[in-house]
Amino acid sequence: MGNPVKQYKVTKRLTFHEQGLNDHSDKLQRVVKNVLIPQGFESYQKNYVAFVKTLKIDADENEMGRFAKTAKLALGETFTKYGINDATSMLGLPEEDKTIPLKNLTIKTAICWQALLEFLQHTESDVLDAYIVDLTAFCNYIKNFADTPTLCNYIRQLAYDPSMTTDKLQNMYFQSMMQVLLEIAASYDLGDEVGRENLKKVLAEMLACGDLGEGNVKTIMVIFERLVGDVEERFRFCVDLINGILEPSRADVSNTSRSLVDEYLEKNPDKSLQMKISSLRLNIMDLKEQEMDTVNKKD
Repeated sequence: MGNPVKQYKVTKRLTFHEQGLNDHSDKLQRVVKNVLIPQGFESYQKNYVAFVKTLKIDADENEMGRFAKTAKLALGETFTKYGINDATSMLGLPEEDKTIPLKNLTIKTAICWQALLEFLQHTESDVLDAYIVDLTAFCNYIKNFADTPTLCNYIRQLAYDPSMTTDKLQNMYFQSMMQVLLEIAASYDLGDEVGRENLKKVLAEMLACGDLGEGNVKTIMVIFERLVGDVEERFRFCVDLINGILEPSRADVSNTSRSLVDEYLEKNPDKSLQMKISSLRLNIMDLKEQEMDTVNKKD
């Protein structure tokens, strides 16, 4: 007889795990932890990533959040019962690097990775260092992820072609994966001063990059509260950050990304596009002159 867990649709499977792992009833929790999760996990040959996939719902951000939270709880139970050795090899965590290669990073592997680190933090903190890179290295990892052809690149391209539309599902996956990475960053001990400064820099660059999701921004601000403990100092830092985002676009808009645009046009010699960009630049210069004239008249 087949595994009864597989007979249910993913919506039912997620609900069963979610309710069972969060219910106040000890009896229900025991059924989920001792029967439902082991049966599901073993039916997928104890493959952590495949097991997580059976709970994945990506209809919208709320469903993605339910999936991520429930999957981490379920994985915690599997680590307790089956150990973590198979998980580290399955995720492809190199001993020298201790991070999932970006080419293999998906929402499923990201959640498994976060669940593994959280499990170690709460149960085997003495061996955590063997599975996690230092903060500066992880900052570089986040930066490399943000610089891949995802949301940040989309925002940059949007400046050249306002008609562009992003795939909503791809955007949601990017936001969700970034959320996982930010939550991992938030779990670090910030006693490392060099790492702390690198994290502050990376997070500031991310805020300036583009339209991060609300959840990402909230997590970043929570991290900033730990990075910059003094309220007044944190306020000044945020004001400087906002000014840094706004002022260049108001004062130097005619030169913004000029070299990038020119490089793009060299590779794509579209005469019509060149004329449009030249025309826009002239209009921007005229507007700047008009703005200066208005200011001078007021003076």
